[in-house]
Amino acid sequence: MKALLLAVALLAAAPVRSQEPRRAALDLLYTVEVRANDGDARATVLAGRVPLWRLLGELTDQLGWTLEGLTEEQAGVAVSAHLEDRPVADVFEFLLGSVGLQAELRNDTVFVRRVDAREAAPAAVQQVAAGAYLRALRAFPDHPTVPRALYGQAVTEVLRGNDENARALFLQLVERFPSAAEVPQALLRTSRLLVDAGRWREAEEILGRLLHGETTEDEDREARLTIARCTLEQGDAQRTLFALDAVERIHPARTRSEVQERLYLRARALNGVQRHDEALELLDEADAYGLDPESQRWSLSARGAALEALAAPADAARAYLALAQVASGPEQAQALEAAARLSLEADDVLGALFVAQHASALGSSARVEPFARRARVQLGLDQRPESGTTWQQRLARAERLHDGGLDAEALELLDDLAPLRDQMPADQAVRFTLVWARVIASEESLDAALAMLREALPGIEDPEHRRSVYLLAARLLEGRERFEEAVEAYRGRL
Repeated sequence: MKALLLAVALLAAAPVRSQEPRRAALDLLYTVEVRANDGDARATVLAGRVPLWRLLGELTDQLGWTLEGLTEEQAGVAVSAHLEDRPVADVFEFLLGSVGLQAELRNDTVFVRRVDAREAAPAAVQQVAAGAYLRALRAFPDHPTVPRALYGQAVTEVLRGNDENARALFLQLVERFPSAAEVPQALLRTSRLLVDAGRWREAEEILGRLLHGETTEDEDREARLTIARCTLEQGDAQRTLFALDAVERIHPARTRSEVQERLYLRARALNGVQRHDEALELLDEADAYGLDPESQRWSLSARGAALEALAAPADAARAYLALAQVASGPEQAQALEAAARLSLEADDVLGALFVAQHASALGSSARVEPFARRARVQLGLDQRPESGTTWQQRLARAERLHDGGLDAEALELLDDLAPLRDQMPADQAVRFTLVWARVIASEESLDAALAMLREALPGIEDPEHRRSVYLLAARLLEGRERFEEAVEAYRGRL
């Protein structure tokens, strides 16, 4: 065996004697041929159970490269291959990969190393897979298995977290091969990515395309239920109820979790059409199936909205406070703000202070502090006036601070004014809302600003005032290069 390794070393070190294609001596077992064309080296390897060292040695000999890292044990492993006119990198990857090895090509040297799949980082494996798919698609653009390769490459991009690339590949498959067997799953996976990104209208359009073709029962079931959710998120609760009725007729729920999910979705839709008592009954029915953190979020959010609409602020405040325990990010901040606001509406001043204390412990006190300050004043714990000036003067000062780039100071002032917004004339309330949104987008997040605008819209009746809100949202989205959402805002959908 040492002699075999010596032979490999000698072959690898031998210089190229000619730039013309060369064929290895045929020994009835294998053929190796390397062809160089404008610096692009390609190789053909035809072998049936040939020792690895012979194939690697012949390849590196013809290329004028060296071989390092091949052990005595690895050198004698028998390899079979049928590779015709392939890039040399692909050839080395196949030959070594078939026996659990990996090639690293660097400076005309082939470095061989063992790969332990149990120790390989998922990201590294996914990167290798993505590269392999890409090379295969480039080498065989018209092969019958291209649709499957495109689908595999898209799934790999999903695993790598490259959702935009994944969507593009799924849609490329759909457009190029509309009759391929992979098309329904490509459309379904595209819709999931769009839903995760909150792009509800686009997701609904993709699912509509899916339902116009042939689908399995599970694909049809998921598509119809997701469309129901998309319509609700777009604010069309009545259409959501129609969609849910259709799903129930065509695909009755099969599991307890599926029943529960549909009940929560229907309860939210009933809130949207002002049928709050029915929504609460469905929530009780859904909760009886058991609660995990996700179902708690759905239940408490819908319950808080229903109770607030039914003029039960104390109960609504408790629901939103419980929601804050299981939510995170902007949803948690909004729940805490609603809990504090509704506590004051219920004349539960101590409750508002408790919410503020809880918000501080969660690191989310900014939106709650104005209500906490009002509670302290009512209890005589803070005798300082909120300001020695009128709200009009404070609003003008906040606008000047924002124009001067002092958004942190402006936010503090606007948060103090927030409880007074409902008492302002309509045009001034909109003026306050617009500057508050700009400052929140700067100091907290764009999503928090958009959430605040969505909450404000139902109370804005004047068409021009509503238009100013949509225009601001569109410009904020454009500034963050969220162009598709900006287009929707320009169309009056937020």
